Amino acid sequence: MIPQLPGYPVKAVLAFLNSEPVGFYYTRKFTSLKVLRSSLEKIPFPENPPKNIIDKLVEFSDDIISGREQAGTEKEIDVLVKKLYGI
Repeated sequence: MIPQLPGYPVKAVLAFLNSEPVGFYYTRKFTSLKVLRSSLEKIPFPENPPKNIIDKLVEFSDDIISGREQAGTEKEIDVLVKKLYGI
């Protein structure tokens, strides 16, 4: 599945979908034990995300992919995703 969301590069979507807030939403909204494409497509992405937050999500994804992840990176991703939702 290659997401096509306005304002969200693929690496930002990667960080977004693997964040704790989205994981919490997913487990409460969908009862299937399997991760289904149809369920993933129903996850609401905030419209017109701030570029600085998206850029940081991409940067964190790059760090994780390349093995340069530092302690706390996942928590920082969670904080950014919460900001996107206004939490």
